[in-house]
Amino acid sequence: MTDPAYYGRWHFGAMRTTNADFAPASDSRRNSAQIDYRLDYGLPGKPGYTYDRPFDYFDFEAALSSRNGVEILSTDGLLFGGTYGFGRTWRGIVGLYGTYEYLAPQLYHLSSTAVSVGSHAQWWVTRDVALQGGLLGGIAYAAASSTVRDVDNSEYHYGTAPRIAASLRAILGTRASLDVSGRYLALGRIAETNAGRDSISRVESAFTWRLGGRHAIGVQGAWSHRSATFSTGNERKQTLAQVGIFYTLLGADGFGAVDWRPDADR
Repeated sequence: MTDPAYYGRWHFGAMRTTNADFAPASDSRRNSAQIDYRLDYGLPGKPGYTYDRPFDYFDFEAALSSRNGVEILSTDGLLFGGTYGFGRTWRGIVGLYGTYEYLAPQLYHLSSTAVSVGSHAQWWVTRDVALQGGLLGGIAYAAASSTVRDVDNSEYHYGTAPRIAASLRAILGTRASLDVSGRYLALGRIAETNAGRDSISRVESAFTWRLGGRHAIGVQGAWSHRSATFSTGNERKQTLAQVGIFYTLLGADGFGAVDWRPDADR
């Protein structure tokens, strides 16, 4: 069967910086236009849909900013795995995932390729409220650097690193959704330990309210942080917090809730 359940949406809007702590200096712009797209393909729970091939499930995210150009480009795909379920209200997939991500907020650049073990699932909390979420943990090969640095100081790390990513979406019927996601990567914990360490975090959240049809409005927040030490003994902590408002165009499947329940349970 090749007719997957999916969640897709476009965001068109603007972000405003609410906190910019760049050390030792900052050239951040407080306001920027942004376009971003997200697709979750092959959501678990659809009757008859199977995960026989790599990337029968994947998620994809891309964001373009007037300040940074490409700010986010990332994807997680199920390489191989299987399905599971609990009762009538819980369905999921579990297995081995492959990941690529590129993050470039105004304070750091991060590029990584990872292999992770994890799961994505959906739970019907009530008749009309569903929770979708995922959790991945694995090993990445990554490189990170600062976008604000001294010309005499090389602020760059690369090598293998543990990586964790998590996401949660609360779907409130056909009217609204609340999304929260986060990722964390720590360079210098496994290899190149003498070169220092680099801990990079990013948390995103969004509340989307459907106006009618596929049209919606949304409020989005993003928090990015980098904490790094270097072989020279120097340290750097950088934080960027942003909030924005967006016009949202939803995909044909709305907020992406998958309903496998018998009619009597709906």
